[in-house]
Amino acid sequence: MPKSIAIVILAIIVAPFGISCRADENPEDVPPCLPSSLDVYALPPATSSPVPKNHLLVFEVQNIGKAVCSLDSPAVLLTPPLNNRYDEFDSIKYLPDGSSSDGRFDRTVFAPGDWVHTLLVWNSQDRANWMCIEHSGLKLLLMHEYRGETPVTKTSVEVRNLQIRSCPLVYVSEYRKGRYTPSSLVPPDWLRSPYVQEELYPVPAKPTDLQISRDPLLFQIGKSSNRVMVGEIFGLNLKRTAKAESDCDYRLLRKRESDGTTTISLQNCDEITSTANHAQAASSELKQTNINPAFIAMGPTIPGPIAYDVISNIGSSNGPSWAEAHIDLIAHDPSPPAQAPILNPLPDCTESQLKLDSSPPVIAIPGTTLEAYEATNTSDTACTVAGVPFIHIERYVMWPCPNCANDLFVPRPNGRIDLKPGQNAHFLVGTEYHSETGFYSSECQPIGKVAFGLFKKSRALTLPFAGGACGTLDVSAWREGKFDNDPKNVQWAKTHPASSDPTTTIPRDCNKPELLSMGRPMMMPMDRDLAFGLSMAQHEFKAGEDITLHVWVDNTSNAPAGVMTCMGLDYFKATGFNLYDAYGHRVLRRYEAKRHEQCKTNPDLASHELGLSCTRNFPINIPPHTCITNDEYDFTTGLTADYDLPPGEYTVRPRHGQSENLCNPQQEQPVHAVPGEDLTFSVVQP
Repeated sequence: MPKSIAIVILAIIVAPFGISCRADENPEDVPPCLPSSLDVYALPPATSSPVPKNHLLVFEVQNIGKAVCSLDSPAVLLTPPLNNRYDEFDSIKYLPDGSSSDGRFDRTVFAPGDWVHTLLVWNSQDRANWMCIEHSGLKLLLMHEYRGETPVTKTSVEVRNLQIRSCPLVYVSEYRKGRYTPSSLVPPDWLRSPYVQEELYPVPAKPTDLQISRDPLLFQIGKSSNRVMVGEIFGLNLKRTAKAESDCDYRLLRKRESDGTTTISLQNCDEITSTANHAQAASSELKQTNINPAFIAMGPTIPGPIAYDVISNIGSSNGPSWAEAHIDLIAHDPSPPAQAPILNPLPDCTESQLKLDSSPPVIAIPGTTLEAYEATNTSDTACTVAGVPFIHIERYVMWPCPNCANDLFVPRPNGRIDLKPGQNAHFLVGTEYHSETGFYSSECQPIGKVAFGLFKKSRALTLPFAGGACGTLDVSAWREGKFDNDPKNVQWAKTHPASSDPTTTIPRDCNKPELLSMGRPMMMPMDRDLAFGLSMAQHEFKAGEDITLHVWVDNTSNAPAGVMTCMGLDYFKATGFNLYDAYGHRVLRRYEAKRHEQCKTNPDLASHELGLSCTRNFPINIPPHTCITNDEYDFTTGLTADYDLPPGEYTVRPRHGQSENLCNPQQEQPVHAVPGEDLTFSVVQP
């Protein structure tokens, strides 16, 4: 039904429960909420009694971000669309004079930690049944309106298997303060048919209807592994009190991924109003069932933290009694990490160039095994190994996790390792058997050997492996040198400090708290009176996350100095520093990598030309004895815009002299970070 009809029908005086914004905040001036800053929950649907005619679905939204943001008014889109018709319903706004109107363009200022909730109500029975429509689910639209030139990330929460039949409308309240309580009433006039006056069955709002217990003695959730892999089948173990209904494992399953994507799946079960069909209530043990999220399209789709919430009916004598359990997992990417494009790469080692040996297991206890494998370049030419070796284990149900954190070894940086003739590199392979009881079962059969390949298509080499075909399987990235009996990096970490700011002296003009909030700068003189610098506000980033360098300018003279935006700052961003990977290779900017590839077919290409184009060039005045940096375009440069940066460790170092000829580069020794002098950071992937 058109929205205009819905507005006319609901033009009835009701109490103003909603909220619009804080008095001291204008929603137009507050940035929109990002999906990652919103945490959205749903409560089990409620129905009228004794006739299940009117239905209530409650959503609760919390701002889990660190900043104030503005939230669009709630709207609902029924799914799937019928005959290309999208049935969308906007929220109803209640004005102080008691009138109602379309609240579509309202926005709510949402402070960190705040909660709001919205009510969805529909009638599933009506004498005018020709007006009823049926859908399998819906999407709650959170961020959906355009904001002028400000792009808005479309954000919604999907509810599956709702089996909604609306006659003819879905009523959506505006946002109300706080979490849901029974005092958040549904106006009775919402539920009356606009066509036929008939008996009303109010939607229940008693405290026992939607209160949820979080008592681990009644309901728990476990896991078969400390982590899961994207695309992999895994199980969640539900442990519920013996009084819980036996024919319905759960009523609601919520999945929230690291980017904020939230999906809610309902399980439609018959309501049980007595304990007649339950197990014996006298039993104090929790009964266990298993669900497989991947079987219902609720598995992880992206790497990163993932949370599951399950709500189940644990039984009572007078109706549903809800209990909730929560679990946090890490979803890992099963694909080996990519490699950054570097200058002067040696050819990849071939299997004929490497001799592989395995030492006795580092760890060999029931259910847990760690083995080290060493590779020696036995050829007379240098080559490189990179990333994570390909491992294939027959009869293994878990996917290998590439360079993942575990209890057996601490990962070292992903990158390209040069092997001169006679030099070594090694990698580690380990399995861990995870059991909530710690009991090792005989079902963990020994593997015996693994198929090894430098490339995924090759399985030419086999190596002994003492682990069992159970639990998790981890394969480390290549590590420099022979195996050093240091899987936890205890000794290695002493010579490889964590990424940090340089500790060199900060110029007097720059040593101010408001400037140092951008990080401690690495300064470099540009002429007699000016120095440029670089800093980072943080030093660890998730794969795919924006990485920003802050640019500093220090005028040490007694007179003002001008810095040009393009020929000064932009030129420095493009030529003033180089980036190196964990093993000292210079990482190429995207345009350099493209030019480097072009050199292979056109060696005479003038590959050192930058081709910087100035379309925005004006001076910025720097007062005497003044240091400037800022979080804006002229004083920042985005590394992720210029470089491909897969997981690894990186060093930023000032560059002096002319740029290299990419078609005929000079052979250079690897450049390694100097602790306390260079600017370093790391990119990590779950």
